[in-house]
Parts: sequence; C-alpha cells; structure tokens
Amino acid sequence: MHEMSVARSLIKSLEEIKDKEGLLRITEVRVKVGILTGVEPSLLEKAFYYIKRGTSFEDTNIIIEIEGIRVKCINCGYECIVKAYNYACPSCGSPEISLEGGDSLIIESVKGL
Repeated sequence: MHEMSVARSLIKSLEEIKDKEGLLRITEVRVKVGILTGVEPSLLEKAFYYIKRGTSFEDTNIIIEIEGIRVKCINCGYECIVKAYNYACPSCGSPEISLEGGDSLIIESVKGL
C-alpha cells in the first residue's frame, strides 16, 4: 500500500509548510489526487489519519479532491474529462490526443493558525 508512504510524505510537506509560514498548527489540508496516480483516496485518508497520530497534525483534517482524466485532441482541439483513458477523441474519433490532467498528486491548500 503506497498510500502510507504518500501520507508520510504529506506529513513531511505539512511540517515544512508550517515552519515556512510560521503557523502554530494546520487545521485542514486539501489534496488533489489524479485518477492516474494509482492512489486510492479512501486508503490515503485512512493512512493520513493513522500517520498523523502523535504528531502536531493530530487535529488536521484532510480533504481529498479527485482529479479526472483530462484529455485534449491534437486534431480538433476538443477537451474533456473522461472516466477511463481513451485512445480516441470523443468528438472527432482521432487517436491523436494528449493527456492534460489526471496524474496530479499535490497539496492544493492548507488552513492554519
């Protein structure tokens, strides 16, 4: 389960943000998880709640936003979000599409005091 290592990295990043911003504590972290990362949001949430125990982030809530797979057709310029990675444009049928999103794993924002 790589969600545990992702949660550990998240705690480390939050520690750096807290120190850099001079915050006493972080009350909320919003994380964007792309479908293509292979990270299971519910497992990440559980891992985060497990890893944060005994740290200064014990009261920190995590909000996970799931990022869909966003593609753009090179042929016609059509952009959309698809449920599964398709190798053809849903508009014109061209196989020439580029991945524009869905592979993110980033901290979108933090709230703190």
